[in-house]
Amino acid sequence: MSKRGILSFAVLTLLWLSLDATPALAHHGRDFLLAQSASLPHSGELYFLPRADYIDRGEEDETEVEPSLLYGFTPRFAGELHVHVAREGNEDFEVESTAPALHFRFTDPKSPWGLGLSLEYEFSHHSEHPDVAEAALILSRDGAGTKLAFNILAEEEQESGSEVEWAYSFAVRRPVTSAFDLGVELLGDLEEPGDGEALLGIYLEPGSHITLNLGVGTGYGNAEIDLTLRVAMVFRIGH
Repeated sequence: MSKRGILSFAVLTLLWLSLDATPALAHHGRDFLLAQSASLPHSGELYFLPRADYIDRGEEDETEVEPSLLYGFTPRFAGELHVHVAREGNEDFEVESTAPALHFRFTDPKSPWGLGLSLEYEFSHHSEHPDVAEAALILSRDGAGTKLAFNILAEEEQESGSEVEWAYSFAVRRPVTSAFDLGVELLGDLEEPGDGEALLGIYLEPGSHITLNLGVGTGYGNAEIDLTLRVAMVFRIGH
């Protein structure tokens, strides 16, 4: 299928998925692969969040691995720490950065609609690469039916002359069975709205302590992405 065909299919699927919405329970904010939701862990809950991404850009490819820990301090505030490990082509994996993050929820935690903010700072492990500050404004809806998330993303390298880069992500998923959802996600550049990534997702919840998200995507517009494969897991530690 061509990139235009994939994008058209994604848009039609988005419309289909948006037809239903009912309340749901979700407490980790990792309902999707390209977007965050505003849900946060309950106070005292700890999650282990490993993920891996493969990005094929035609002449080069990259594999990224990102293990993370997420802890809920209050129903409206959580902290996270993750390590970014990557390699290009067949080179060895290298630890590129360590990033603490703070997550805030502004709306009632009991409401299916959530408004939140995530702030992250990546400390680079290589002198030739600057640190990076990131922020995400999050609007989402959890539901036993359809789940939605929309993010406005900002990123700035911490070196002289750098400018803030703006992007967006949108995601929607709908249940097929009680433990299996299908969805579509988009990640794009706000300065070049016609460029980005479209992804088809499969979301599995085999148990109350485990979720598994799988996605395959491609670039559209002038995005230099031939193929993406993304996998993310969520493990709740303890009760």
